[in-house]
Amino acid sequence: MTPRVLWVDDESSLIESMKRQLRNDFAITAAYSGDEGLKVVAANPPFAIIVSDQRMPGMDGIEFLSLVKDISPDSVRIMLTGFAEQETAINAVNQGQIFRFLTKPCPPHVVLRMLRDAARQYELITAEKEILEKTLTGSIEVLVDILALSNPVAFRHASRVGEYAATVAFAMSIKDAWQVKSAAMLLHLGYITLPAQVLESFYEGRHLSDSEEAMIQGQTENTVELLEKIPRLEPVVRIIRDYHTSRNTSIVKAKDLTALSANIVRACVDFDRIITRGMSRIETLRVFQSHPDEYNEEVVKALSMVKTESDAKSRVMVLVDSLANGMIVDEDVKTHDGMLIVPKGYVINDMVRRRLKNFLLHDDIEGSIAVKCE
Repeated sequence: MTPRVLWVDDESSLIESMKRQLRNDFAITAAYSGDEGLKVVAANPPFAIIVSDQRMPGMDGIEFLSLVKDISPDSVRIMLTGFAEQETAINAVNQGQIFRFLTKPCPPHVVLRMLRDAARQYELITAEKEILEKTLTGSIEVLVDILALSNPVAFRHASRVGEYAATVAFAMSIKDAWQVKSAAMLLHLGYITLPAQVLESFYEGRHLSDSEEAMIQGQTENTVELLEKIPRLEPVVRIIRDYHTSRNTSIVKAKDLTALSANIVRACVDFDRIITRGMSRIETLRVFQSHPDEYNEEVVKALSMVKTESDAKSRVMVLVDSLANGMIVDEDVKTHDGMLIVPKGYVINDMVRRRLKNFLLHDDIEGSIAVKCE
């Protein structure tokens, strides 16, 4: 695929010249001011490379590149200027985190070489990010599988809260929404240490003894201790550490990523807990709306869009051999002697289908199970 380049410069003749000379190697989009460049970046898929002139009317190149790195952090940034001043170069590197700094006029062959280097850098950045996300996603899936088998009660709540958080994060266009969903699911890992009766009493709102209350209060730290051992999962750990005490503070209203994510997770956890205790969706949302200091208004609005278990899915019995990925197990699947095989709420995948077929071959389970599907 031809690398996409955004070229921001008030000299239209220069951009048109670069378009002609580089058209076989790069797809160049023009913007003629910093303000226009920001709008183009926000309205389009990520550009591999962003080139900006330093001297432009209004917003200069340093300011533009320092702002654009927050909108499109993976884009490789390049500064062009007619001023070969050391201070300008230092500011551009420090504030805009640029990849190259070149003076004007710059020969086309130098520009071509520079853009090719930048394109290779972008490929490295995106490849590393993809590998990282796949690695983390795989690690999270393994942890959730462990939770499913070791504590089905916690897993059922983790699954629901994770889906609620994903819906809210998507509706609010949260950057790195996977972190929000992961935090919402993984915060339940600490519940592995709790007796099932204590956990059920907690979720259902029954009275807890002082010692049981202490168990519940300690679960966040248990989870953090487990997850801190996984490299690059720090943003998720920060959300989990903060969610329990999250309030609709000024930093949340300013949409600080970690603070807002923590408020989303707290809202989803509380929503699930209240629904579990028998309150209707409408009543629950009214409770949230009556506490604007606790829950961010935009979060509550997005939360109204989530689907609960009783909403859009119907319960059917499906033969094990006919199970399809994406179906949701609607009751614990156990062997005839009571061993848990797959907990309620688990989403059917290839591994689960193989597991169920193997137990069916040994006549350890029934031939059909209850699932929910569209």
